[in-house]
Amino acid sequence: MNQYPVLFLTLKGVEALSFEDAYEKLQVKLAGLCKTYERLLESDKIDIDDRKVFLDLKAQQASYANVADSLKTIMRMMAAGMWRSN
Repeated sequence: MNQYPVLFLTLKGVEALSFEDAYEKLQVKLAGLCKTYERLLESDKIDIDDRKVFLDLKAQQASYANVADSLKTIMRMMAAGMWRSN
C-alpha cells in the first residue's frame, strides 16, 4: 500500500472562451498543486532542474513547454523523493 505516488488534480473550472484565458486558469491550478506538494522541495534527491521548473510553476512563471510537461515533472519529483502521502 502507498507504494506509488498519487497526484490529485481536478481540471474543473479550467474553461474559458479563449485559449489564453483557459491557459491562465490552468497555470493557477498548477500553482495550487505545487503549493499542495511543496514539501517535495525538502528532498535532496530532487533534480535541480526539476526543482527550478517546480518553483516556476508555483510562481506561474513557467514556460509553455514546462506547463505542458508539468505533471510529468511533478510525478518524477514524487518518485525521486520516494513520496509517501501519509
